[in-house]
Amino acid sequence: MLHFRLQLAHALLFHHGWHTSGRMQFNEGKACDAVLRHLEARERAERSNVRWPEEEHHAGPVELVCNVGRALYAIEHTGIEPFEGLIQLNQEAERVFGPIEAAIGAVVPNGEVWELSLPSLGLQGRSGREVRQAQEALTDFIKNTAPTLQLRPYADCRNSPPPVNITNVPFPVSLHRFRSEVPNTAPGFKRLMIRHDVAGDRAARQAQLQNRVERACSTKRFDKLAVWKKQAGARTVLILENPDIFITAAANVADAYLAVTASRSNRPDEAYLFDTSNTTVWFLLPLQIGEETYFDINGDMQPLLGTFTPSELVSATKR
Repeated sequence: MLHFRLQLAHALLFHHGWHTSGRMQFNEGKACDAVLRHLEARERAERSNVRWPEEEHHAGPVELVCNVGRALYAIEHTGIEPFEGLIQLNQEAERVFGPIEAAIGAVVPNGEVWELSLPSLGLQGRSGREVRQAQEALTDFIKNTAPTLQLRPYADCRNSPPPVNITNVPFPVSLHRFRSEVPNTAPGFKRLMIRHDVAGDRAARQAQLQNRVERACSTKRFDKLAVWKKQAGARTVLILENPDIFITAAANVADAYLAVTASRSNRPDEAYLFDTSNTTVWFLLPLQIGEETYFDINGDMQPLLGTFTPSELVSATKR
């Protein structure tokens, strides 16, 4: 059941509800509410005595401080900066790739999902004629090639064949054929997944992500939380909000966060990733809770702590 839930979450993230605004928006108040709901469920107690230290001109002006049961929590929120080109990629995704998804979705057999990997913004700046030619070529390639591929366990890309070049497509692409447990009727699910890769090898991409996480985890943020731990014995919580699904996968954020905070003595007691890359459903995952990390919690499965629709959350910070 958990595998089904995570596969459906993966499908929804890739295919439903792109951010389309020209300016990246973060959701500080609702992110704090989501984490507090998780803490309330974990501690079997409700929040109380909510304070907003910034209004009090406190020496530790974190987002909010409150009790959950008898424990005092100090919570700080920050957003991971999107990579260059994310806004444009979001805006172009449906227009450029929607026709391919529609054409392929009708022919993928039940019990399967096909995944196409290609460079992000690979069709940027191309004429309408070039885009249409690429769409037709990719559609034909997928229809003809996918049935010949090995049917793999879901998301298993080990020992995959190298990317291939296709006539009228100005970049190499990769295609995979996976077994699927998600029913056709699942909301937002599409039988063709399109994964957008950014330029550079994995090491370079991870280094760029680590730089973005390091900027988010500024010394100032950790110091604000440390004030509450030292003066009031509060349990400190950091929330990293992620608006990008294209390259900022949860496991990669966890890797980056652990590398950034490994040598910091004032690391928060708990850190969470709040994924808002989708406008229909948001996800809460742990990065570190005490000495346990993302990779310890729930073993080989993604440690999903909660799913939320944006409308069910309220702003816990008045913003």
